Amino acid sequence: MSDLWIKIRADGLPGTGTQRDPFNAIQFDALMRDTTKIPRVPRQINMIPVPAPLISDPFARGWNLWTGCVLNCNGQLLQARGSGSNHVGYYDVIGGPPNITDVAVHNLIVDCNWAEVQQHCAPIGVNERNVALNGIAALGSRSLVEGCTVRNFYGSLAGAKEAGGIVIGGQSAADVTARKNRVELPAGNYNNGINVWSLTGNATQPIDGATLEKNTIVGIHAGMGWALASAINAGGVHNLRAFKNEAIDCAQLFYNDTGDTVNVVVENNTMLRGQIGASFAQTAAMGRKEKLFVINNKFNCQNRITFTTAAVAIQEGAARDILIASNIITHDGTGKAQPDSFQVFYCFNMNGALIVDNISDAPMQQPFVQGTNLWLRGNRKPDGTIIHPLLADNFV
Repeated sequence: MSDLWIKIRADGLPGTGTQRDPFNAIQFDALMRDTTKIPRVPRQINMIPVPAPLISDPFARGWNLWTGCVLNCNGQLLQARGSGSNHVGYYDVIGGPPNITDVAVHNLIVDCNWAEVQQHCAPIGVNERNVALNGIAALGSRSLVEGCTVRNFYGSLAGAKEAGGIVIGGQSAADVTARKNRVELPAGNYNNGINVWSLTGNATQPIDGATLEKNTIVGIHAGMGWALASAINAGGVHNLRAFKNEAIDCAQLFYNDTGDTVNVVVENNTMLRGQIGASFAQTAAMGRKEKLFVINNKFNCQNRITFTTAAVAIQEGAARDILIASNIITHDGTGKAQPDSFQVFYCFNMNGALIVDNISDAPMQQPFVQGTNLWLRGNRKPDGTIIHPLLADNFV
């Protein structure tokens, strides 16, 4: 099946979809809805970029990504503009249902344009809107979002509507990837940079295989708050690897509180001014926590929220088979949350953990570490002073 080509054309002609004669995308949603021009078969859609944005209405888009759809966008800007009034719920600027497969979005710039879109949404609480507006949602097995930029997306705490700049996953999905993306300028107060969700959070329908690589997620440099709760938020995952990502001004680099977290590797990432580097917080009823690896990261921890600041937090339900090793941890006490309660590790209910060779400039409080079959060795300050745990039971 040959590729199709689209472009906003200055000559106003409709085009035939070839590289030399691309379809006119001046009415982008209408073009994508037209299955006589763009049939729902596996195919690559190439955008020829122009300075003017493509326009899409998240409330009346009328089309979805489909199995085998590959959007090769070449740096084209796609901007959301709303319609109607009093919308409530979850919306995507570009997205599709969770039961499709082999979807890819490359090199698209998405402006969720919250300043304009919010005018079409139902109010809730104090100065909030009762919607979540995601940027790109590429769901289903073997989905890929690569080289994209997403900004001005929105989530609401008052509406319990959690948003993501990028969303990948789906029930029982496998081998999903987000690579070399940038997520920035969150609006609202309940957002994550990249959501890797099984959607239900059901432990019997986890994602099996997820890769988060070389993404940059940037929150708000204000020393406080949850504008970006997590750079990477996982819900129901097996065999996830997050490596070489950068999180700036996010509450957490990696977070999970719903569904299984099994065989998760958080490696070689960098966090600047975050509350917690890696946090595993689901209860036993919400899923298993086992085979957790947090290694070779650089965590700069800031007191952004009135809660313990730590490089690694393992809370609520029991966790087993854990390695926390060779992380470099620094403390930034210039955030606005008080008191500034910094503990290098805030981990309990562990069974079988190696916490070794981490370096931290912890200024005051010692790590809180509790469980059985624990091994803590070689954890020290930059001058070589050993950091002793505040509480640790049954050391090996």
